Amino acid sequence: MAEHGSTPPSASVPSSTPELLSALQLLHRSDSEEPLRRLLPDQPLQHDAALDVLTAATALPVAAQLDVLSRAVSSPRVPNDEALHAFAASLVRPEIDRPADREAIAARLIDRLGPDIAGDPLGRDPGSLARPQRAIDQIDLATESDPSDVGGMVDLLAPGIADNVWDIECVSGEATVGGMRVLRIASHLYTRTAVGCLVPMADPTRWPEGPLGNAFFRNIAPPDPRKTLIRPDSGWNGTIVETVDFSLGLGADGHVFVTDLDIMCWDNRGAGNPPPPPSPWTATRSVGLTYRLSRDGRAAAPPDPDDPKRAICFDSGYVIVDELIPPAPDTSDPGLCRIRTLKEVAFRDGREAPFADLACPIWSWATCLIVDDANGSHDEIEEGPT
Repeated sequence: MAEHGSTPPSASVPSSTPELLSALQLLHRSDSEEPLRRLLPDQPLQHDAALDVLTAATALPVAAQLDVLSRAVSSPRVPNDEALHAFAASLVRPEIDRPADREAIAARLIDRLGPDIAGDPLGRDPGSLARPQRAIDQIDLATESDPSDVGGMVDLLAPGIADNVWDIECVSGEATVGGMRVLRIASHLYTRTAVGCLVPMADPTRWPEGPLGNAFFRNIAPPDPRKTLIRPDSGWNGTIVETVDFSLGLGADGHVFVTDLDIMCWDNRGAGNPPPPPSPWTATRSVGLTYRLSRDGRAAAPPDPDDPKRAICFDSGYVIVDELIPPAPDTSDPGLCRIRTLKEVAFRDGREAPFADLACPIWSWATCLIVDDANGSHDEIEEGPT
């Protein structure tokens, strides 16, 4: 995550998707290479070079890099060698510039991540974000030596790590919804990011403009018609046509799908002229959306069930951003937001969702990319009804 007032990183996904997918497979708990073999039959898989894996991961935001490091430390397929320690050292605060100090902190971080921890790699909870990161001149590096002191460890790491907490482990697996077996992915993220910066995350018509636009969201046809929600809600509903690439930009056969989705998108931050009346349903300021596969669709005729791009037969979920602590007036404190996501998907021919066994790292790292991009944007003002 970019520091407030600093130049934000460019909004782009890693340029070398095969290497990133290879990194994911190496860091995954399973030894199975089959998902990658099906997708990349002509690509050699470099599973014996930890340096290649960690180099691919440097394209991710630092909060996601911490997750990569945690998986690498826990993986028997990644040696505890110079490459691993160099990657850990790259997550140390840039103000700590003495090589010996950076190496010592990297070693303590690896020790702290030693046992595999469910959820946040450092075992933090959202309350950890209430404690601001100490200024570097308040830290005595000679005495900050206890790897079990999570707060002390976070003070020594890049600000993007201090600003994000994965509350629970991203959960993925099979579930039954309405008698249908689906892949379900759910995650929570707490972030010190202003809710106004996260508005694009909750508007599907803007997803192609974001950091996943060239990799996953190939195209989204906006709703026509677009209907305004009834007050006290502020937002719209309608049907979009979404084209997504499950091969993350490779355009691999059998991995690009088109779906018609019914969307309800809201922005309940209490703006508008005049503002909407108080409501028990909007106790917190929030933006979000729900979506489900449209029964009617936008096409002139029902989609052809034999069309491989129309193979998705169940698609449902939500993105909800709640402002838990508002930004502090006249300060750079952005407040605290909770981001909740859910996706449930199934395919008409009963196939397994692409990369089902890698769903959580892909989902989690994608969320980090979006939040990282949001921190380089401006706080948006709700238009609301007039």
